Amino acid sequence: MLADVFDFLPLAIGIGRGTDLLQPLAISVMGGLTLRTVMSLWLAPVLYAAWTGKRPRTRD
Repeated sequence: MLADVFDFLPLAIGIGRGTDLLQPLAISVMGGLTLRTVMSLWLAPVLYAAWTGKRPRTRD
């Protein structure tokens, strides 16, 4: 995911020819990839734990 975001970085910054047209697309794709990662790695486990009532094990 991080590689994909960095791949779109030159377009989002506006480096190169023809980036005026693709700049909004690059910014939205980067935002979507970042949001998807946050949701799948942090939000989904929290919601699952809240829904099932399971707590992570702690050492005594």
